[in-house]
Amino acid sequence: MAQAQDDWTRVGVKLLGKDAYEDFYVKHGMLYKSPTKELVEVPSLMEEEVIRIAYNQGHFSSKRTQEVVEKTFYIPHIAEKVKRVVTSCIQCIISDSKVGRKEGFLEPIDKEDRPLGTFHIDHVGPMEKTTIHHLEVHKISPFKLLSGVDMRVSQLQELNEFLDKEAIEEFTNSRENLRKEAQENIATIRKEYKKNFDSKRKEATVYELNQLVAIKRTQFGSSLRLRPKFFGLYKVIKVMSHSRCEVEKAGQGEGPMRTTTVAENMKKWVPSLEDKRNVWMAECGNV
Repeated sequence: MAQAQDDWTRVGVKLLGKDAYEDFYVKHGMLYKSPTKELVEVPSLMEEEVIRIAYNQGHFSSKRTQEVVEKTFYIPHIAEKVKRVVTSCIQCIISDSKVGRKEGFLEPIDKEDRPLGTFHIDHVGPMEKTTIHHLEVHKISPFKLLSGVDMRVSQLQELNEFLDKEAIEEFTNSRENLRKEAQENIATIRKEYKKNFDSKRKEATVYELNQLVAIKRTQFGSSLRLRPKFFGLYKVIKVMSHSRCEVEKAGQGEGPMRTTTVAENMKKWVPSLEDKRNVWMAECGNV
């Protein structure tokens, strides 16, 4: 019997005998809790197994799993242990999407007040069209920012004459004013966009070197629709700025051997109670 192999339970049964103490009592050689509910006291070595059996009945929430266990068994400090089992479920880690707000705030790039100070590379496709067709932020054509005049192909000769006759200083000042105006427009739009973007997100989780994680599958297709949404197991090998991490595969299964990802597309790989117990026993054995 499992209770007979657990030190705390065995001592409790021996001390209690036939007398109850704080709702604990012995019946047919077994330790129970609460005479009205008759909850079987679970030995510490079986706590995770009992919780996991209840959880695997339907992969319930922590609250629902705890309610199922407490109908039959007594486990001290059960809420913390149930949460540990639920969050360490490998099937749920790789199959379920992350809940709540997305992680990470917008990190705008500082813009200079001169043309070609910042290059933008379209690597994810064109900007989405909105209902009010917002596709620009500075209201001034790039040619006018560079030259200070509107581009009219039929009047290039007039532009040459203008450049020859007008004072360079006046032309430069006018151009600089246009550039500053464009920079202010960009800064205003950027500030508003960051405020709106950040309002729907939360602080990114900070990951550490050698931490075990699962990473999101970023490529989907008709044949991958029912596949797990996350790959695992991965280990963080480099922590970079803006909530980015470089990870490499630390287990078997699908996914790239090494890649770079962001906190928004990562999940903590929570060790189970059994894993923690094995580590603790190994450390004690090395003392």
